[in-house]
Amino acid sequence: MFNALHPTASPNQFAISYEFFPPKTPEMET
Repeated sequence: MFNALHPTASPNQFAISYEFFPPKTPEMET
């Protein structure tokens, strides 16, 4: 799941990563 945080990951994977690993910092929220 941590791979979903990679910039090259697909939008779907990126969204999934947010469900399991919510942003902890203002920079990550954007």
